[in-house]
Amino acid sequence: MKKITTALTIILGSSLFSANAAVTAQSGLFITGGLGVGVLKTGLLTEPEEGTQSNNQDVAWTTGLGYQQALNQNFSLGLEVGYGQLGRAYSDDGNGDDGIIEDIKNTAWHFIANGTYLWSNGLNVSVDAGGVTVTQTEDQTIFGTPYDYSYTGTRFAGGLGIGYQFTQHFGTKLTWMRVFGYSNTDSEFDGSMIMTSDDYLLNLYYTF
Repeated sequence: MKKITTALTIILGSSLFSANAAVTAQSGLFITGGLGVGVLKTGLLTEPEEGTQSNNQDVAWTTGLGYQQALNQNFSLGLEVGYGQLGRAYSDDGNGDDGIIEDIKNTAWHFIANGTYLWSNGLNVSVDAGGVTVTQTEDQTIFGTPYDYSYTGTRFAGGLGIGYQFTQHFGTKLTWMRVFGYSNTDSEFDGSMIMTSDDYLLNLYYTF
């Protein structure tokens, strides 16, 4: 994940040197899409037993459609609805048919409110908060027998972003978003609770 995060930072940093006329906050419909890394906070996988092969990081992506209203030249409020993959985790204890293999994936619909402050040079910062309806699928193989589970739940999500707007309509943004769920190390975890995820994405957006 460190290599991907470094690459995304370099991309954003290089954009800051692009020529850009003064920009202002815009009102209108927008579309957005992001790609990056998702981390599922699965205690079993982040603290595996000796000999277990595990990974709680995988590709995350999101798409969205929304509307934003400029309150003045610098500040706008928006609402966004969209869909994406939050993350994936995998664990294999290495014992084949005599062991346990686990594969967990979270996808979600999101409804997010955001506030963005934009400077005239194109730099901007944002805060996001809202709800996500998560579908958590879990494929297990226990001693050679497969088991499939699927859970759906609505959780709170919040995040931060920093970006650069190239023109009045087009920009890019690095974001962190957390879906506040549970870890299977929590005392109240009952096996069907939505797990916490952190997503680190490079987003592109266009405002009409």
